[in-house]
Amino acid sequence: MAELSDWITMGGVVAIFAFLWNAHRDMRRDMADLRKDISGEMADLRERMARLEGLFQGFVGRQDKPPAE
Repeated sequence: MAELSDWITMGGVVAIFAFLWNAHRDMRRDMADLRKDISGEMADLRERMARLEGLFQGFVGRQDKPPAE
């Protein structure tokens, strides 16, 4: 029959495995949230860049016109 130390060792191994499994699951969830945040920030950045390009094109277009009298 298994001794008490064998059961304690088995319990320790199971506890360590459960801890690592939980940490891995939490890390995957956090990484998924981070990916969602980054994709949202990239969409905002693209929108801002498009606005800046439009403003820049408008500014450059005004410089090509002769001054109003």
